[in-house]
Amino acid sequence: MRKWYRLDNAGKIFPSVSNARRANLFRLTITLTEEINPVVLQEALNITIKRFATFNVKLKRGFFWYYLEENKENPVIEAENPFIMEPIFSREAKGFLFRVSYYHKRIALEIFHALSDGYGGMQFLKSITYNYLLLLGKDIDSENMILSDIESVREEDQDSFVKNYDSTIKMDRKEQKARHFKGTFYENNWLSLISGKVKEAELKEVCNQYDCSHTQLLVACLVASAYRSQNLLEQKKHLFQVFVPVNLRRFFPSITLRNFSLYVRTKFNIDKEISFSEIVAKVKEDFSEELQKDKLQARIVANVKWEKHFLMRIIPLFMKKIGFKIGYNIFGESANSFSLSNLGKVDIPSSMKKYITAIDFSNGAGYVSPMNMGVVGYNGDITMTFASRIIERDLQREFFRILAGLGLKVTIETNELEV
Repeated sequence: MRKWYRLDNAGKIFPSVSNARRANLFRLTITLTEEINPVVLQEALNITIKRFATFNVKLKRGFFWYYLEENKENPVIEAENPFIMEPIFSREAKGFLFRVSYYHKRIALEIFHALSDGYGGMQFLKSITYNYLLLLGKDIDSENMILSDIESVREEDQDSFVKNYDSTIKMDRKEQKARHFKGTFYENNWLSLISGKVKEAELKEVCNQYDCSHTQLLVACLVASAYRSQNLLEQKKHLFQVFVPVNLRRFFPSITLRNFSLYVRTKFNIDKEISFSEIVAKVKEDFSEELQKDKLQARIVANVKWEKHFLMRIIPLFMKKIGFKIGYNIFGESANSFSLSNLGKVDIPSSMKKYITAIDFSNGAGYVSPMNMGVVGYNGDITMTFASRIIERDLQREFFRILAGLGLKVTIETNELEV
């Protein structure tokens, strides 16, 4: 009998709201020192998928909910497609909700957000890379940083949203419409990536000057860039709102490999002049207010409460999908000007580091919120990657200019089309 899983609370919405223009994928890559051997990479994936039960699944449609069922097929790697983060079509992917590809020295993992978040995805990619290097005969050790044991742990399958639900906690969900970027969209759903890399030590020095975290400084730089890129913003009297995903495993005991993150946000009236120091102070204030365990749990409760409502449980899936689309627009895209997601520093076993030159992370982008940023740290570098559906590069240019103006040396790479 095949195993099956309920979609976690955050994952439930994505199958209903995703399409060719809004694939809801994110992308993680590890670049090695040697050219990828596709045969060995395929074998490494075959080994790894047996360890990750919640990744070894396919999406099924029930009468009331979508659900995940054990997939008896074998996932197949592919050469990287220049059109990155394209929707994952079930038939081509043998039902799997992720894609593993390679390009020269790079291994890429693209994941449908219904399956997992950045933390879970990184554990999966680290394990694939570990098994790949082992199969090549490299002398490496997991050092308790890689999920390399044979059996998965039951708690890894947990829906930690439901686990931390407390019906006695009350919270009203209210959202304001945000101001959105507009521009000339690429043809054929092309997604451009522009990455900037800085030294972690240098970024830390700047953060010390402003008494803020890496994430807070980068959000402030993003907001300042929006002030300088007014031509890209719709002329509506809404606030500019930056959504920042927070790994809830930092606040609640959980080792789940499924989704377990929430957004915090900072809001600005960018028609009103403000100094960079004032922007940083406002970001810090907003983060301090929202990054409190009791407030995060109240939002967990608000998210889980609708799932547990009697009417929601008995409504057929085709009707739920209509509600999901409306809710996603109100609480997601309509309220979000820009998402900046920081995975933080990736821990890699010391014996593996000599084989890995870079790690990158990028979020997909849609057409209501056409630009996002993914941030990740590895081996003394911080890499910031803009993903964009629009051709105009004003925001990216201003962002990296601001970083340079703060005294940081920025190295930039891109997959941009010549347009």
